[in-house]
Amino acid sequence: MPETDWDLQIDVSLRAAHLAARTFCPLLAESSEALVITSSVHAQTGIPGCAPYAAAKGGLQSLTRQLAVEYALRCASTRSSPARS
Repeated sequence: MPETDWDLQIDVSLRAAHLAARTFCPLLAESSEALVITSSVHAQTGIPGCAPYAAAKGGLQSLTRQLAVEYALRCASTRSSPARS
């Protein structure tokens, strides 16, 4: 897997959430609003060839738990699951 694939997935999924949280959590902590961060079932379940995606989604779940502790904020982490037919 090229390092550029890893960097892109971390930037799009994890870094973007971090930057949004850094910007909005201080404001949200003063209100009754919540920050919702959406993760994925891939944070717990490995699929061949998806390491960057799984790592980024696992990082989102950890980031959400940490934000809840740091800001005493109602931070919700939801996981989306693929539809099964």
